[in-house]
Amino acid sequence: MHNFDNIGGDGYYSQATLLSNSGNLYGTTYAGGTRGVGTVFELSPAAGGGWTENVLFNFNNRGVNPDKPLAGVVADGSGNLYGVTEFGGAYGFGAVFEITP
Repeated sequence: MHNFDNIGGDGYYSQATLLSNSGNLYGTTYAGGTRGVGTVFELSPAAGGGWTENVLFNFNNRGVNPDKPLAGVVADGSGNLYGVTEFGGAYGFGAVFEITP
């Protein structure tokens, strides 16, 4: 379906389960991305077969931003995605994040 290679910042070390929502798959990578500390991605069915990956968010280890997600994401009825990270946040010990459509 998709091979992570971090070319173009798609991330690597996907250790969490995938969320299936509206025909798409959502997940996280623990490393890689534009800052090297993980991503949230979407895999969508491609026309004619296969899957297309889209990086929805690149984690940023600067300041109080969360980084290094250890789990997948969950969604609410509005399409918001939520998850947790190992590091970052106000005290450096992780945070809960939200990504809105």
